[in-house]
Amino acid sequence: MIHPRLAVCSALLVALSLAACGDGDSTTSNGDLSDAEDVRSEQAPDRTEGEVGAEVEPDDRVVTTPPLAPEPSAAEASTTTASDTTEATSPPDTTIAAGIGWERVPSDDEVFDGEGRQSINAVTIGGPGFVAVGVDDTAGAAWTSIDGLAWSRSRDDAGVFSGESRHELNSIAAGGPGLVAVGIDGIGGAVWTSPDGETWSRASDPGLVLGGSQEIHGIVAADPGLVAVGSAFDIAGSNATIWTSPDGTNWTRQLIPKTDPAEVHATMNAVIVGGPGLIAVGFISTGGDEDAAVWTSPDGVTWTRVPHDEAVFGGPDGQTMEAVTVGGPGLVAVGQDYNGDGVGAAVWTSPDGLAWTKVPSNQDTFGGSQARGMWGVIADGSGLVAVGAVSSGSAIWTSPDGSVWTWVPQNQGAFDKDGGVIHGITATASRLVAVGQDYSSSDAYATVWVKDTSG
Repeated sequence: MIHPRLAVCSALLVALSLAACGDGDSTTSNGDLSDAEDVRSEQAPDRTEGEVGAEVEPDDRVVTTPPLAPEPSAAEASTTTASDTTEATSPPDTTIAAGIGWERVPSDDEVFDGEGRQSINAVTIGGPGFVAVGVDDTAGAAWTSIDGLAWSRSRDDAGVFSGESRHELNSIAAGGPGLVAVGIDGIGGAVWTSPDGETWSRASDPGLVLGGSQEIHGIVAADPGLVAVGSAFDIAGSNATIWTSPDGTNWTRQLIPKTDPAEVHATMNAVIVGGPGLIAVGFISTGGDEDAAVWTSPDGVTWTRVPHDEAVFGGPDGQTMEAVTVGGPGLVAVGQDYNGDGVGAAVWTSPDGLAWTKVPSNQDTFGGSQARGMWGVIADGSGLVAVGAVSSGSAIWTSPDGSVWTWVPQNQGAFDKDGGVIHGITATASRLVAVGQDYSSSDAYATVWVKDTSG
């Protein structure tokens, strides 16, 4: 099974080939962009009934998982003004669904909904407390919250989140001038910076480091300042790609050489500080078969892919890593395993980022009658929490050690929306905050879930 992101790769390669065979101008036009986006939007619904992400677009969801931080205080949020943000949601009903401890923040149309599709792709600690990023129809979007319960959508009076092509913010990290978000502008990578999560600027790209046929999926604060990961495309396929910046504004790009001549595509989906320095996870593709992949770096500049082990990273169909965190025996990565029985969630663990083990698949937890996939993971005081989706909606898994996992039942009220998906999660010392999207009839809207952990 072809990973959804490869739909974009294919469209980009077609566009590049047409340009190369046409008038000699290799720049992809906005017309080619629309074709690429049509392929992307059509790919997920083409999955068989019951598979993860049906009628949603989880392919761009990238998660960075910052370490635990103290609960933001009201004093830290003193910079929030009504003139900078849309009206915040009212505090939600704090009735906790029995047996779960999770609650869905009530939807406010002015904050979470609108024309087209709204989705929150990632969340981090910063600004007034929490800052989240995602998409509002064809424009990027950002949200802020003091406590994870009441949210405001950041205004975009300067138009930095929108343009002629589709914009989407995929990931966010504290760093640079305050916060740095990465994503896409049409078929090119893009970076935005903010001092507070409410006022945003677009990073200029005079050297065309961020533009062109590429996507940025994840970001982390680390030496030499900030490290972002993704992929860059050419007529032969795609390369895993690293961007580094000392300040979030000035960037340098590095393509990671492929280690196997049979590789067609290589994509990094997420990056964290861990192992020998930094760890990036994603997948490689050889002849239509995707295998999970891990890269390591001591400094953010020199990168090496962990040698492929078919028993760990491969399988009869596609395997992908979508997110990684420090926890369990050392590191825990999560993603999908497209096996002969459908699509299931998948987990890998490592003591050091170099030697990896795939957690045996438990049908009751990772597969079974409902196709499942994990899109984010974080360590908290009790172990690990992974987020994602099953065929009937959003889903959460927990583990004390990264090896033994429990799927939180969906019949408890917080996860009862068909078609929902959780893309990312972050934590303070007393609260977990997860973000994604839900569906109501044919409407897709941004959604936040919270769980208090202080008690």
